[in-house]
Amino acid sequence: MDLAFNWKAVSVLMTLFLSWSGALFWIIKWLLDRYQRHIDQRFEGLERRALEERRRWEATDRAILELRAELPQQYVQREDWIRFSGQIDSKLDRLHAQQAEIAQWLSREDGRRKGEHHARG
Repeated sequence: MDLAFNWKAVSVLMTLFLSWSGALFWIIKWLLDRYQRHIDQRFEGLERRALEERRRWEATDRAILELRAELPQQYVQREDWIRFSGQIDSKLDRLHAQQAEIAQWLSREDGRRKGEHHARG
């Protein structure tokens, strides 16, 4: 009878051990699944942020390309402005010289007319 009692005790202990191990296994599995969901959520957040960041960079690249296309049409380079302003300055100088010549001619003509007027009078 002693021997049967020992088998019964061993079987109870084995049942308790297996139940305890099963409970620990289930708890560990539940914790790992929970941790896995948490990691998946974090990676999804990172992927969304990476996608948003990529879209922002693409928009920035597109804006830079548009700016590079528009700049030559809207702005004048320094050398071009210097050449253009030099041309305008030379044209203004010629106009000024012609105006001075016309003013001299008019003053001579005015003097001649005054002289003719005094000669008649």
